[in-house]
Amino acid sequence: MRVRSPTGMPSVADLVDEETVRRLAGPEAHARGTTLADEGHVRIGEFGPLLVSASVDDERPHDVELRAAGATLTYTCTCDEAAGGAFCAHCAATAIVTRRRSPNRA
Repeated sequence: MRVRSPTGMPSVADLVDEETVRRLAGPEAHARGTTLADEGHVRIGEFGPLLVSASVDDERPHDVELRAAGATLTYTCTCDEAAGGAFCAHCAATAIVTRRRSPNRA
């Protein structure tokens, strides 16, 4: 069952399914993101249907935002890799935790 945001648009949780996160991150960033998520390095700040913000501790804290913009996932992170537009391990970790915390998702 897909849970829609109050506006009827897909939520961040709708947009961070396993396949999408793997595709955006690539194998290395996805593996690192999974480790960060599993080891509890993701601290969620805001957890809403259209915005999820987090701090991911990976040697130093990195601030991540995942947003649902219509049917598109947008993302930012303060790490160097994301500065070039990459969906980094920190974004992947935040997406994984978002999916795990969302109702009707695993």
